[in-house]
Amino acid sequence: MVYEKLKKIAKRFLGRNDVSNSILWSGDFDTWENAEKECSGYDGENIINKVSEALIKVKNGEAEYERDAHLFYTLEYNWSLVALIQKAYLETNKELLIVDFGGSLGSSYFQNRKMLANVPYKWIVIEQPHYTEKGKALFEDECLHFVNDFQEIQDKIDIILFSSVLQYVNKPTFYILQAIKKEPSFIYIERTGFIEAEKELITVQKIPAYIYEATYASCFFVERDFLSNFQSQFEVIADLDSTIDTDIHSEKGVRLYWKGFILKKLVINKNCNSNEAS
Repeated sequence: MVYEKLKKIAKRFLGRNDVSNSILWSGDFDTWENAEKECSGYDGENIINKVSEALIKVKNGEAEYERDAHLFYTLEYNWSLVALIQKAYLETNKELLIVDFGGSLGSSYFQNRKMLANVPYKWIVIEQPHYTEKGKALFEDECLHFVNDFQEIQDKIDIILFSSVLQYVNKPTFYILQAIKKEPSFIYIERTGFIEAEKELITVQKIPAYIYEATYASCFFVERDFLSNFQSQFEVIADLDSTIDTDIHSEKGVRLYWKGFILKKLVINKNCNSNEAS
């Protein structure tokens, strides 16, 4: 059950060396549903309460930012995301609409907002209803808003953000296609799990109790198949290696790794296509 390099992951992610308190992965399930039967899931009150308590401290200036309910007291920006937002603003010179799918209670917003003070934007988090309710009550402001799904967003989206989320949802292709239909200018994907194999791995991830006690179904995608969802309408303009997650190996010795991508909407010249057709 314990993979190699877990000590390195624990130390890098949370500054701890105790493997027994580390995040662990186990199992190789044939379906997502079978993996979920072994899990407590992400919708427990203990999780949202710990995340909320941590973000209140960030909002009040007692900590710099939060990730998975863990507080950080030295500010580290997500520079690739900040650069993309700045690029989008320079290209459009208008207020941006950033949609953060599975963005918890606004973790990425709070982490990067100081560096984006010169950019006009709205940041909309798509989350489960109980997160949306908590977010509206405690964290919504003139920039940050919460909704339950893509259908609630009618305006043109500039950037859709998938931050360490697609591997934790059943049927991720459904949400990817929903995002593509919105025709954003950019899609930003980060900290997404992949497997160096021909078949994806569905497994169970265990979160240690000192963060919040939980187990999730989790998928490691095949990179080629994952990117094929986007290739007809988007191009990859940057690969993003994770600065947080360290490569590990599955119980069968196969490499597991985390990375991301910046994708840009392809511009299709309809006039050229129509001329060719005629």
